[in-house]
Amino acid sequence: MKIGVLTHYFKSPNYGGNLQAYALVEFLRSSGFDCEQICYDMFFKREQELSRTAYFLKRLSFVPGYVLSLFKSRVLFRGKTTFVSQKMAQRLGCIYDFNQNTIRHSADSYSYGDIGRANAAYDVFITGSDQVWHPHNFCPAYLLSFAKGDKKKISYAASIAKSNLSKEEIDCIVSSISDYTAVSVREEDSAILLRKHCSKEISCVVDPVFLLSDKQWDSISRPYLVDRPYVLTYFLGENPKSRTLARDFAKKNGFKLVSLPYLNGAYRKCDWNFGDELLFDVGPAELISLIKNAACVFTDS
Repeated sequence: MKIGVLTHYFKSPNYGGNLQAYALVEFLRSSGFDCEQICYDMFFKREQELSRTAYFLKRLSFVPGYVLSLFKSRVLFRGKTTFVSQKMAQRLGCIYDFNQNTIRHSADSYSYGDIGRANAAYDVFITGSDQVWHPHNFCPAYLLSFAKGDKKKISYAASIAKSNLSKEEIDCIVSSISDYTAVSVREEDSAILLRKHCSKEISCVVDPVFLLSDKQWDSISRPYLVDRPYVLTYFLGENPKSRTLARDFAKKNGFKLVSLPYLNGAYRKCDWNFGDELLFDVGPAELISLIKNAACVFTDS
């Protein structure tokens, strides 16, 4: 029996996305199943159907404030932006290395038009974890609409990431999961929402990263990356209070302050020179090490 997992894996630049993709496959393999991530490019069809301008504007609609952020980065911070872009490329290289060389994945890549070919390669399909059912980024493949015949369909820790859905959105999910062998979601509010509209049993389960033991995570973790006791910061937002708290805690306890700056993918003033050591050559394996060996972690994520 071969299992194919569909989640936000293919060329993902996201730390959490890569870690959950790795964890579910490795958990299933350690349980005796032949399992891998399916390389699925969810944006390929949209790029082909839309003009370049229309596609660009469509993508922007998912990112409030993107235009202003882009203007600030490209116009107001010219020199710094060049430096940050180079460092971000270094970080992305580390993430993609993990994505391609650590996570088990299919040899073939699929897109909207040919994902049906995967039926011949797998006996069971699992969708999840991560926000695979988020209505703002809807993709039929993540509801396993392509799986036909006697193929078993399962969701594991699928996330809707919203507590309220329109009738159309609810109907779409409910009708899609009607023939699933098992359905589980990551958030309790998602389970409550679906139970109101669906007669199937809906379970709430942990994210895949919690399925692996510390020994399993240690097996891919990198050695110490920082030369003395440190506090790690991982900030997606720009709240100055968060950074002040981390800085004061590190100073009070004599720890080095280590930061992963520009996690939003662009220059921002609050990250510039924040910390005693700013790290860029960090992939998911290095992030595991940084969290494991830190005296304390400050995060808003």
